[in-house]
Amino acid sequence: MFGKKDPIKMIRNGDLAGLKKAVAKNPEFLRKVFPWQDNSGSYTANILSAAAFYDQPDIIRFLAAEKGMNINERNKGGWTPLHYACESNASSETLKTLLALGADAELKNNGGQCPDERSSSHMLRDLLQQKKRQPAQEEVKISTEGEWTALSDDEIMFERTLPGGRYRLTKLFNFASSTCLSITETLQSGQTTQEEKKFEDLADQKTLKKACEQLAEIRGIALEITAAKKPAQPMQLRHSYDKLRDLGK
Repeated sequence: MFGKKDPIKMIRNGDLAGLKKAVAKNPEFLRKVFPWQDNSGSYTANILSAAAFYDQPDIIRFLAAEKGMNINERNKGGWTPLHYACESNASSETLKTLLALGADAELKNNGGQCPDERSSSHMLRDLLQQKKRQPAQEEVKISTEGEWTALSDDEIMFERTLPGGRYRLTKLFNFASSTCLSITETLQSGQTTQEEKKFEDLADQKTLKKACEQLAEIRGIALEITAAKKPAQPMQLRHSYDKLRDLGK
């Protein structure tokens, strides 16, 4: 199909130099999805997911850190690169590389599976389950680093740029619906991923309490944290994402 410039073949062979040349000549490779077959089945995803599947941490770093591909990009089935790494039982180095670049171990595919549920490796499952049990270091720092902006009497936004300047983390806490929407933006490409959770499902309850305190202080009103009265539905943003940072100023 692509002949000598087949990016999947280069990734499978660990040909980072060849892939760099191919991407330079064909930048659309960063945006396309490609099919490939393995003994375990047939797959269709972007080249970052293929690099995760074929256990290529150096290629993952090139695509995510240098070319700005979204580390949590989902395909039509909801699979992320971390799902593909687990599907093929990639090495712990690949998983640690994905996690260090911001891969979310709790994102579920369309079948409701987290990445660890796709792996048959006890080591990989243990590594990811430990990650899921512990709030990410970035979340722990959220109360002291970043900016809070009240968008309304029941909605507050937290935003910070993560170390390295490659990603921006935005969280929208809505106390009317008792839900939190997390948005991760890859600054180089402008790609975003979103995930919504009910307040009671948040791993970091300290940040939720901080959001409540900040909104009450900024708006001068009494607030309390309540459980969602019904399952969280995909949030329709009241404001376009590009204009969120201009609100409340």
